[in-house]
Amino acid sequence: MTSLRTLLLGHNSLNKKLSTLNVKENSALEVLDLSYNNISEFPSALLDGVSSLQQLNLTGNHLTDINISMHSMTNLRLLNISGNNISTLSPSMRSQLNDLPHSLKLDISGNPLSCGCRDLDFIDWLRTTTIAIHNVHLLSFTAALSAVIVIYCKRWKLKYWWYITKRSYQQFKSSADTVEYDYDAFLSYNFDDFPWVKHKLMVELEKKREFKLCVPHRDFPGGEILEEIIVNRIHRSRKTILLLTPEFIKSHWCEFEFRMARSQLFDSGNDVIVAVILKPLPPGCVSGSLYQVLKKKLYLEWVEDNAIAQDLFWTKLSDALTATRMPDALEH
Repeated sequence: MTSLRTLLLGHNSLNKKLSTLNVKENSALEVLDLSYNNISEFPSALLDGVSSLQQLNLTGNHLTDINISMHSMTNLRLLNISGNNISTLSPSMRSQLNDLPHSLKLDISGNPLSCGCRDLDFIDWLRTTTIAIHNVHLLSFTAALSAVIVIYCKRWKLKYWWYITKRSYQQFKSSADTVEYDYDAFLSYNFDDFPWVKHKLMVELEKKREFKLCVPHRDFPGGEILEEIIVNRIHRSRKTILLLTPEFIKSHWCEFEFRMARSQLFDSGNDVIVAVILKPLPPGCVSGSLYQVLKKKLYLEWVEDNAIAQDLFWTKLSDALTATRMPDALEH
């Protein structure tokens, strides 16, 4: 049945028989309805190779998890998994949905979605994904818990504004053309990497290229709350350079300084974050918003023992520090 385009199998109690369903023979299939079939587990490879599929309806089943291989489902436009027992979507599933080339509508209403601390990545994904979440107003979070979630997810932004307000920065204007900065860049790094910062970066950028850097080891005053100093200096810097290493990625300060710089990005509307991979990062060690920055390949990578690559690195870094928008040359 290679010409079959629509297959409606709703209300047929196919749970145990689902694995025997041979959908792959229907190369032209566009609509598949498996709703209300008492399905508790969906075979991940059932739809492998069905690239023509545009609508998949799994509503009203007993699924607690959804783990569909979607690499070949390049034309999928609607995924309906409403009315199941799903509490969250796995990182791999969310990644597959994000990578679909077309705009997707996702209906997950009527599921007992979890809002515990360990599910915050999923909740944040619901807020930020470009996927159209159908019936988002019907998602079964309670109002009180939703408020807690919003506060938690916005905690860095709230903390940012708390410090800014405390230090009387309300008069700040967001336009980069009217703001006078004290520094060209704030340096965010693991303190163990200060020798590289001192002998390589500061020499190249400050002495040779005459940039003014805010270096915590050198420029932070004593006797003040560290978080306040960081926010103050990031606010007074045109850019923030993140020197990423496996050790720094794990630290509280990496997330804090990245979130503060990202808040400034939202305020000014300009690219203020310059990500530098100083040491190779193991797969899976970066997540959240920082992962999105690296995923877009808007970063520089330091190459040891290669003079030509290092010359190019310094040139690109200098360009990034003077650009309002991130230069195309920064992309790999």
